[in-house]
Amino acid sequence: MPPGRPREFDEDVALERAMLVFWDKGYRGVGMSELLAEIGISRQSLYNCFGSKHRLYVKALERYCETRLKATIVELGEAPEPLDGVRNLVTQFCELTCGKNPKGCLLVNALVENGGEDREISTVLNHTLSLVEGGVRGALERARREGTFSRRKDTTAVAKCLVQGIIGMAVIGRSQWDLDSRQMRCMGCLALLE
Repeated sequence: MPPGRPREFDEDVALERAMLVFWDKGYRGVGMSELLAEIGISRQSLYNCFGSKHRLYVKALERYCETRLKATIVELGEAPEPLDGVRNLVTQFCELTCGKNPKGCLLVNALVENGGEDREISTVLNHTLSLVEGGVRGALERARREGTFSRRKDTTAVAKCLVQGIIGMAVIGRSQWDLDSRQMRCMGCLALLE
C-alpha cells in the first residue's frame, strides 16, 4: 500500500498555535472554523493528525504542562535558595495575572471551564497540579533542612495552600479584578513563606 500524502504542516507549530488559541479563548470559546484559521490547517488535517477538537485540546493542555509548568518545577528544584525558587514561582503567576491583558494559566482556565466534567482533562489537570504541589513541597522541605523555613509550619499544608492561592490568582486575574486586589493576593501567598 503506497504511503499517504505527506503532512503539509508542522505538527508542533500547529499544536503550539492551538495551545495559544485555547489559552486565550478556552475550549468552548473558539469555534472549529476560527480554530482552524488560527492554527493554519484544514479540518481534515486536524482530524487526521489529532483526531478531534477535543483531542487537540487535551494535547494542547499536555503541551502547556510539558513546556511551561514542568520547566517551572525544574527551576524550583534547581534554585540555589529553595524559598527564592518558591517566591519566583508565585511571582511568575502574579505576572500572569497582573499584566495589562492577563490570560491567567491555561491549566486553571481549563479547570474552571470544565469543572471536572471531562475525565480525560481532569486527569491531565490533577496530575499536573500534583506535580506543582510536589515541587513546592520539595522546595519547602529543602528550605527546612537548610534552616530557612520554619519547622513549625507543615510543608504539605503550606504547599497546598500556595497552589490553591496560585489557582485563585489565575482565576481572579482572568476576571479582570482591579490590580490592587490581584497584587494583594500575591502578597498574601508570599507571606506564607515567612
